[in-house]
Amino acid sequence: MKNYPNQASTFGRIRDTLAIIHELNDQGEDATADEALGYAAAQAGVYTFRGLDGTHATQADVDARIDEEKEKPKSSQGVLTFARELRRTLRDMGWIEDSAQVTDEGKALLATGINSVEEQALLVEGLLSIQAYDRGQIHYHHPVRTMLRLLALAPSLHREGLELALAPVDDSDAEFDRVAKLYGLSRSDRMKALGITQHQRANAVKIFPSLAVTAGLIVEDDHGYFSLSQDGWNIIGGASTAATLPPAAAKKAIAQRRGRRTTVGKLVTTDSVAARRATKPPKTLSPEEQARAAEKLQERTALHQALVKRLALHIGDGVGELFEDEFSYDLLWVPDDDSAPLVLWEMKSVSNETDAYARARHAVGQLSYYQYFHVEPTWTGRTIARAAAFDADIPGALADYLNHDGIGAIVHEDKDQPRAVNSIGQTILDQLPET
Repeated sequence: MKNYPNQASTFGRIRDTLAIIHELNDQGEDATADEALGYAAAQAGVYTFRGLDGTHATQADVDARIDEEKEKPKSSQGVLTFARELRRTLRDMGWIEDSAQVTDEGKALLATGINSVEEQALLVEGLLSIQAYDRGQIHYHHPVRTMLRLLALAPSLHREGLELALAPVDDSDAEFDRVAKLYGLSRSDRMKALGITQHQRANAVKIFPSLAVTAGLIVEDDHGYFSLSQDGWNIIGGASTAATLPPAAAKKAIAQRRGRRTTVGKLVTTDSVAARRATKPPKTLSPEEQARAAEKLQERTALHQALVKRLALHIGDGVGELFEDEFSYDLLWVPDDDSAPLVLWEMKSVSNETDAYARARHAVGQLSYYQYFHVEPTWTGRTIARAAAFDADIPGALADYLNHDGIGAIVHEDKDQPRAVNSIGQTILDQLPET
């Protein structure tokens, strides 16, 4: 497995170091010198000394630690390692040259607002540009793209398997297929197959997942699950292809729209669907998206999740793909037949007639929103049918209302077969595989 510097663990550290290099250049100092860059970063608090609390340390405390550090052999001075690794990362991202002069792209990054779409677009371009070489500096691949392709296979809990982003020899499909076979193994079996230690594995998952979350390519939820965001899916070319956008095209696509944080459903089976319930939305969502996701989480009662499970079991495995998104839609069925419409499901548990009216109104808005923002960008060109499933009978007027808005209405009570209560619902049921 290849090595890659792990000092650039946060984007703030990367951007601040780039600013320091730009300042050193303006002052006529040599930013290629490890001492100049490393100790400037230490003075600025970008590099922090172990055991020294940066939030409470005085300038005198920092100066004393710098003097102490300089007394060590150069091979033991952490600031020098920091300088070398940050320069390499910035160079790989295209933001500085070999001479440590800041490139036009680097200057453009420094001119962007923090957390702006412009900053995100440049960060995405930089991450996708990073290449990891073997020891002979002959073979290389793009680790961030590999990581996105792995997450397209399945989400990762606590970064498990993401060390494989550094495992391919090159960017060929054959190499990815070889590595992908290791993705589902246990940690010990993966480490044995790769011939690495626990320390090497920890370093391998330190920076790329975190930076990809900052870039909006990956979403990390409150349980430590890492999954692709909408932008992540778009960059690898959709749910069913390994092709990736080139860095410049990815930057342009993101800069043209906000689309920064939206989550994307994960591939599930009838065994895993509706099995896990998050307690709060991921921090990477925008405030508006967090509010929507929090509202959705409150809806997912035990009765609601049981309805999701029943519908998934009725569709079954091996007849297409099932997706769910804990922070938006309930279920999405993608048939194997590309000419057949996808079915986007919104599940509603109802207690009485008044409740049914409220749930139906809510379903109309949710299905429209999730179709436009969460499903269509990933499955471009596919027809999408929308369905609201209820766990009890609803008034006929509601079924007609949903039909009028182009939404199938289906009732699926416990232990019974689903039944349509409007014409679109019947069309959708007729499309489902016979079980």
